[in-house]
Amino acid sequence: MRFDRFRAEIGQKVFKETKRPGAGILFDLGSHLLDQVISLFGKPISAIKRTSIHRKDSEVDDFATLLLTFDKGLTVFITVSMLVLESQYSFLLHGTEGTFVKGRTDVQENQLLAGISPIEDHYGEENQHEEGLLTYLDQGNMVSESVKSIKGDYMLLFDAVYEQIRNNKAYFVTEEQIYWQLEILQQPTLC
Repeated sequence: MRFDRFRAEIGQKVFKETKRPGAGILFDLGSHLLDQVISLFGKPISAIKRTSIHRKDSEVDDFATLLLTFDKGLTVFITVSMLVLESQYSFLLHGTEGTFVKGRTDVQENQLLAGISPIEDHYGEENQHEEGLLTYLDQGNMVSESVKSIKGDYMLLFDAVYEQIRNNKAYFVTEEQIYWQLEILQQPTLC
């Protein structure tokens, strides 16, 4: 899983760009990917963290990678970078029966910035020709299929927060998962 951006200059958001706890790209963007991985696969058996600084005058990491290992041979790589001009696939999955590749799927932030309202019918729908690609073998022949993402809906997050606060329904991210994430993010960096 990757989250790439290109911002060679130091940004205006002091809390992200000043050396302090929780600053840098791993905590900013990497935390979202780590959250997804933990929600899909649980707690990793081991985690190796590597961060580095490449932008001129930067005080915080602008590149980070995590290598996470799980039961049954699953290995997950997370990479985030502020210096990727040509974005790569955000999701790349290789397994014993095929490969799946997909660019960044969530269009909601860009739609909101463009003035599209969450109540509009096409809000949350990915753009045409941005589907994922599933490739597998079928009786020795390589087959590729487009896979469209389900419609995104940020409001489900807010609905879940409301339900937890008002009706004491379990939130989909557990306290334990948050602790696992913080343990990984705060562990020493491999040099």
